[in-house]
Amino acid sequence: MLDLHRLRILYELQRLGTVTAVAESLRYTHSAISQQLAQCEKDVGVALYEKVGRRVRLTEQGEILASYAERMLALADEAESQVIASTNAVRGTIKVTTFQTIMSSLVPRALTELAREYPDLRVQIIQREADGAMELLARREVDLILGEEYESDMPATDEHTHRELLLDDPLRLITPLTGPWSELRLEDFAAHDEEIPFAMDPEEFLLGRFVHRLCRRHGFNPSVPSSMPA
Repeated sequence: MLDLHRLRILYELQRLGTVTAVAESLRYTHSAISQQLAQCEKDVGVALYEKVGRRVRLTEQGEILASYAERMLALADEAESQVIASTNAVRGTIKVTTFQTIMSSLVPRALTELAREYPDLRVQIIQREADGAMELLARREVDLILGEEYESDMPATDEHTHRELLLDDPLRLITPLTGPWSELRLEDFAAHDEEIPFAMDPEEFLLGRFVHRLCRRHGFNPSVPSSMPA
């Protein structure tokens, strides 16, 4: 009898390529993952993977079973959803990831409306940026991402994910009311030789990465102080 939990581990091994990565992804010990893979091999009676250096490679039979595992896991999720849908009631738990801005603006109103319309539905919120949340979605640890995306810097998706545009949020340049930098547009900064300090996210964050690229396209590099004066 095939076990869905072990099939999930095999699918993750196909996706991630190492037992260590699978263990980290599913939050198990390395030995626990190895034991489950060994039991999965016993379930089907054939070798499913082999070691190649520090990585492992699925055998032909492992690739076949992993492909079926992906479909079986998706079918199990669909079956659960259909059973709940057949009761004509919206209930269960939906796990959502989002970032701080959405958590403090849209989420409270949405939770209030959901509680009124669907009192049997539980919503779990996890704070996570969209690019980091994609791994949780791939592992089916969350059901929905409320994220942000910027031109030429969209989180990676595939044929198993659906993207829906909820709203457009304008990006504004805020300058002093008076002085040499007042009423400037972004393209005007390229004409100034001196460094102009900007208050923005650093480049390791999604918004910061986008704004830095936007400034460079307008002909200048923004100067972002490591700390702003109190």
